[in-house]
Amino acid sequence: MTEELALEISDVSINFGGIQALDSVELAVAKGARIGLIGPNGAGKSTLINCVAGDLRPDTGSVRLFGESISGASAPSRARLGISRTFQNLELFNAMPVIDNVTAALDVRIRGRARVSGARSRAREALASFGIEKYADLPAGSLPYGIRKLVELSRAFVREPEFLLLDEPVAGLSQPEKFLITLVEGLDRLGCAVLLVEHDMPTVKSLCEYVYVLDTGALIAQGTFAEVASDERVVAAYLGAEA
Repeated sequence: MTEELALEISDVSINFGGIQALDSVELAVAKGARIGLIGPNGAGKSTLINCVAGDLRPDTGSVRLFGESISGASAPSRARLGISRTFQNLELFNAMPVIDNVTAALDVRIRGRARVSGARSRAREALASFGIEKYADLPAGSLPYGIRKLVELSRAFVREPEFLLLDEPVAGLSQPEKFLITLVEGLDRLGCAVLLVEHDMPTVKSLCEYVYVLDTGALIAQGTFAEVASDERVVAAYLGAEA
């Protein structure tokens, strides 16, 4: 019996002005699985994440979510189908209160006090689950970087997505181990499938059961963390062919 796939990427390619950003990429994420996507800078990792989220349209190939094609769907449509994401660079509304940043992720066409109250209640619950409810009424831009990272996680989690894209969640953190504990606890509660892009290898090792490796837009290896870490092609991609 084959595993039910949450995400299936087939033969995805995209070219930017003669630069092959992705070259016939094939990738699958089983329902409930936590999969890593690694590679050196410029490998195409964030480009692939953007193709899944709907922010970019590949030149060729297809993207399927739980067996259904979403290749022609817009980013908002994909969000409504169950995809949520974080960004490599924080994309919060810095002047807005934290509670409004998280409420905005619900994409509610708010009409009436009951719906406003319900959306804000869900947002507060999401903040509380990460221990940052006390910051709800403060402008997002006034908070330390680590707290803003947790605000972004709250915004991604408030929808209770079925598929989560995490783009370098521990980047820039002085204490990634503490943040990782919080992230894992959140993922355990949510129980959704995850595709993680990350440069911090301890994070990938502890979080992901299977890893794909991109280099210059092409997949060069896949397997468990131990398998890809010992692959000569992966070592060469990160350290140079001579190494």
